[in-house]
Amino acid sequence: MERRGEPLYMGVDIASGSPQSRTGKPLYHVVIIDSEGRTRESYSGVTLARLIRVAWYYKPARIAFDNVMELAPNRRALERVLEMFPPESEIVQVTLTEKGLSSLRELAAPYRDIVGPGKLRPGRTAYILALLASKGYGVPVRVVEAKTKIVVSKARSPSGGGYSQQRYRRRVRASVLNAAMRVKEALDRAGLEYDMSYRRSEGGLESAVFTVYAPREALRGIVRPHRGVDYVVSVRPEYRVKLSLPSRDRGRGEPIILGVDPGITTGLAVLDLKGRVLLLLSEKGLDRSRIAEIAMGLGKPIIVAVDVSNPPETVRKLAAMLGAMLYSPPESLSVSEKRELSERVLGRQPSDSHQRDALAAAYKAFQLLRGKLGHIEAQLERLGIRVDVNRVKEAVIRGLTVAEALEEAIEERLEDIAGEKTLPRPSDERRARPLDTGLIASLEQEVEALRRTVRQLREENERLRYEAERMLSRARSQAYRDELVRRLEAELASVQEEADKLRQRVELLTRLVSELEGLLSMVWRGDAAIAVLLPSLTIKNLRRAGGPDTLGGELVALASPAYEEDALLALTEARPLAVIALGGGFEPLERRLRRRLIPLMEIGESDILYRAESFIVVSGSVLERARLEKERLEREYYTRRNLERLIDEYRKLRARRGGG
Repeated sequence: MERRGEPLYMGVDIASGSPQSRTGKPLYHVVIIDSEGRTRESYSGVTLARLIRVAWYYKPARIAFDNVMELAPNRRALERVLEMFPPESEIVQVTLTEKGLSSLRELAAPYRDIVGPGKLRPGRTAYILALLASKGYGVPVRVVEAKTKIVVSKARSPSGGGYSQQRYRRRVRASVLNAAMRVKEALDRAGLEYDMSYRRSEGGLESAVFTVYAPREALRGIVRPHRGVDYVVSVRPEYRVKLSLPSRDRGRGEPIILGVDPGITTGLAVLDLKGRVLLLLSEKGLDRSRIAEIAMGLGKPIIVAVDVSNPPETVRKLAAMLGAMLYSPPESLSVSEKRELSERVLGRQPSDSHQRDALAAAYKAFQLLRGKLGHIEAQLERLGIRVDVNRVKEAVIRGLTVAEALEEAIEERLEDIAGEKTLPRPSDERRARPLDTGLIASLEQEVEALRRTVRQLREENERLRYEAERMLSRARSQAYRDELVRRLEAELASVQEEADKLRQRVELLTRLVSELEGLLSMVWRGDAAIAVLLPSLTIKNLRRAGGPDTLGGELVALASPAYEEDALLALTEARPLAVIALGGGFEPLERRLRRRLIPLMEIGESDILYRAESFIVVSGSVLERARLEKERLEREYYTRRNLERLIDEYRKLRARRGGG
């Protein structure tokens, strides 16, 4: 098999078996052609696994079927199968057109010489499918959503206990927070659409997850995977497949209230306009598109609710995407209030706090609407108008008055009635005429009654508008003052929130400064020492540390045993006091350093008082051990040199005596 640079097209037809069969797996016939219609490869009796492997080998521009349901027994299984095909290949059903289904022979009419007479065999069908796909026939049946997930997490989990261990944990969390903020700033500068969720902890963040609504290639040069001393940034592409086949199961489209508790684990609650729970779940890794898909599968979201007074940006974007109103309480709900609300609607406590918070938010929004919704039902019952109650409720929630919403619903009903009047009559006119006459008379009476109701509602609407304008003119000045107060209160709340964040940052930095001052005092007294930290012994790392000349008489710590010969020579000439090994595998380097009178020492985690990206602070005992080890190496060296000199002189003396 040989792959070509030109675009290729794959046609697939089922040869035997059926995906619905439990007795045997289906087999397929596959044909690969180029843009000129020349056959490149043809396979018969191919299993589904081999079909997918061939698709990945060739990565054709289009993969064509006459019925994509030949791949799986149902829609959900089909989605999972289509996820396994290459994302860059467009999967089409040739027999699907904008107008509906067409037969393969009808579509292939311009190519009669290729189709030929008689029944189409799988090999010929697969070729025709590939040919039609190359000519632009067919409707895509797979939508590939390309997203990228960026995870900022701790490099390693701290263990042990004690005061120093607590400081270490805080430093790691602060590093994760700083790394997450750098990722956020990079995404904001690039103007990329994303959601951010995180887990807070004392002193910073435990982790942060960014869901970027762009393929991995769009992040080149913006965010890259890397590892810091205390944190790790990982970047991975995510592809999700959705079918664009027409579905027989049409959603009711009834208005619903969606409660959301966003985070690493997202809680969702869906209520109908009766306050009944339609869905309650919590799941990790839910992004906006998946939440919208879940909600729209249950109805039409008209309100998105949260339990906090300042809705997260993720929820604001979700509401905008759904075209729904955003509800947030004037003050964030307390834990006890959320427990009471969820108990009231569910009769028990939900499985976890995420479900509880989402359910409480949705039910709080429903409570505010319940009186207005009941008033709508009562008014419709009093008027006796046959209109879509949910349609009226939705319009009122979106801002229309009850009269305006009723008019809108009646207009829709009138359009439906007009459609009923134009329905074709049965072929037997003698039997149909009395029925049609009665139906038309009845419909005309209903239309006239509805028109009278519309006129009454319009008159009432005008009267209410006049009253409202009068009241508005009186209250305009007061409303302006109230609006100004609300705006200032919102700005004050925003400033206070920012001040709280800055205060936490100042507290963190103050603790860090205090800690560093204490360490500097210990260094000054000789109870601690500073060691330059190098990831590995390379010329590049030495230059970053200020150059080899700055390391004379200093402690140097190495995180890795890897080294370069030039860097080893430069370090030898600088003659540091000692080299500290942070880990294992340093034996080859240790032998070479000792020959140059530079001791290499291993230390424990308890000897490290503070760790930063470019240096560490070690206890005074490490400094004392380094000095003693340095002196011991030098004594051994000079003792060995003196011994060698004495032996050499003795040999020379023996040689002279022997010569005499």
